Amino acid sequence: MPSRTLPIALAVLLVVAAGCSGGDDDSSAADPPPTSTTESTVRPTSTEPPDDGDETVLLDGFLTVSLPPGWGVAVEEPVEISVDSPPETDLDADALDQVVVLNPDEDSRAATFALVHYSHSDKVPGLEPFDAAVSELLAGDGSTIEEPSEASFGGQEALLHEVRSASGANGVLVTLVSGGEYFFVLSLADDPDQAEAAATLLTSVRFDPDALGS
Repeated sequence: MPSRTLPIALAVLLVVAAGCSGGDDDSSAADPPPTSTTESTVRPTSTEPPDDGDETVLLDGFLTVSLPPGWGVAVEEPVEISVDSPPETDLDADALDQVVVLNPDEDSRAATFALVHYSHSDKVPGLEPFDAAVSELLAGDGSTIEEPSEASFGGQEALLHEVRSASGANGVLVTLVSGGEYFFVLSLADDPDQAEAAATLLTSVRFDPDALGS
């Protein structure tokens, strides 16, 4: 499953996740203010949803989150269940589909929550090789992906990495399997002022695997 030749890097994924609302301003990609550590910024500290904020149900009930004030849904695409994918030995970058992207409304590049589905999930031998392949892929631009730790995320067993992007944004990468399908979540806060909101969003995530087959 791990591949050493895939041409996608973390920065490319983030540009796509930011959508078109960022305009042509390139200032966010140049030397953003550093934050102290991912531990104190966007790493989730609890799997319990927050007490305040309205819940947003996405992907026909598969994903539920509590959006922080001023955040919105930039992308919502259906999850295509993996059936009879072509044979493969490496992670196929073309099979990575962003199904949900959440951003602050005023500045989509300030922070990003992206849920990415691997549409060839029926070819994945297990979570650990998937995690290793995704980590190697996203580290291709010089971003730092720390070693994983086991976690419970959204009610699912998962592997969680602290991340520092090549541009200096802090965040987390979470890989998981839900309903037999493989996903990863990438959450980054380029603006330190959005770090708390990003962490709150992460702790609110819940998955309903049964919704994928409905």
